[in-house]
Amino acid sequence: MVVAAKLSTEPDPRPAYALAVIDGKDGAVGRQLLSALRAAYRDVLLWPIGLTETAQAALSQALGEEPVAVPDDALAHVAGIFVPSDAMMPGASDVEVTLELLQTLAATRAKIVLLPPGDDRVRWVAAPSWPLERWIENAVIEAGNILDSQ
Repeated sequence: MVVAAKLSTEPDPRPAYALAVIDGKDGAVGRQLLSALRAAYRDVLLWPIGLTETAQAALSQALGEEPVAVPDDALAHVAGIFVPSDAMMPGASDVEVTLELLQTLAATRAKIVLLPPGDDRVRWVAAPSWPLERWIENAVIEAGNILDSQ
């Protein structure tokens, strides 16, 4: 997906068996999550959505396949979306989050799973010092819960 690609806000009535992972900056967290999701759920369609070109390259590389063609309306067709929590707050991240992305996330019927923030000013009360591996492990479990509910 091109960083500036449009994402549809129209909900898709069909149930989906796909997951999207959104990441920015260098894509390191999303890359690890995609690798773990691929290992756990071999038959699930995974769509990497990088908010920067560097992040997109890292996310795509994690899948170890030919580049994945992510449709512009991918977020309307997924069961779950994994996104860094600070991406939900414009100005809290080094990545310029567009109003269009925020509107798309607000309109989606997909489950949204918030990943650890990249900005150290943003903290989670319940798990502020968890290592990244634990975040990834719990995100994979949550993906299973989302897929089981489809």
